[in-house]
Amino acid sequence: MTRHELKTGLPHDRVMVFPQGVFSDAAMGVLKHIGFIGVVNSEVLSVDAQRRPVTIADYWNVAVMNYSDFPIFTRRYPWAGEANFAFDILLGKPCIVVVHHNNCYDDCRHVVGFMERLNRLNTRLRWTNLSDVMRRSVRQREVSPGVVEVEMFGSEAYVENSSVQKQLFRLCKREADPATVKEIRAVGQPIIWTAANRRIEFELELDPGESRTVAIAFNELPVHGVQRESLRYQVKAMVRRYLCELRDNYVTRKSFSR
Repeated sequence: MTRHELKTGLPHDRVMVFPQGVFSDAAMGVLKHIGFIGVVNSEVLSVDAQRRPVTIADYWNVAVMNYSDFPIFTRRYPWAGEANFAFDILLGKPCIVVVHHNNCYDDCRHVVGFMERLNRLNTRLRWTNLSDVMRRSVRQREVSPGVVEVEMFGSEAYVENSSVQKQLFRLCKREADPATVKEIRAVGQPIIWTAANRRIEFELELDPGESRTVAIAFNELPVHGVQRESLRYQVKAMVRRYLCELRDNYVTRKSFSR
């Protein structure tokens, strides 16, 4: 994707959506260390032989943080019903809807109808891109006049002072291995941070109406030799790619005017 951006000038969000929801524990760690903000996925259990346990409390959190302290933001299909989306919003989770191309029949009127029903929920929804969703998916509370605690989940967070007075924001993020943190920056400026109780902490002071995006960068993973994929693996990957195109273009194809 980086090469594609350099070649075409088209930017992309540093957000991973795993094909068919399949992921491994190791993949989560790699994404974290190469600068991704987070993951959006339908599945929260990895394909590892020995899976990490995911409890209901983990799933009901803003994001599932069980893999390398790197977030999985869950998504739902429209047929899950508005009630489940409303419950997610009540928990503080972002409202992320997923459809596939074969759901875009009937001139997408049924999809539009579902979105209109979501917009009628007793809350204010702000439709935006996935990276912005992750940056804004934080948990915060005012602990005293002018002091706000913020828990971030992705590797980046958007912080805004919407009050009429200067405020001090105390940010924290779950991080079991602080030694992997390279630096924390806001508007290109480094921020001093500390580590305690399996999390990192830092502060940010903002004037009324001021906002900042803070970003956590992690050290690169050590490279223990680069292994070239075998011919068998390359052939299998090519076959899967063509089978996916066959499925998308012919097997699951539906008329847009049905």
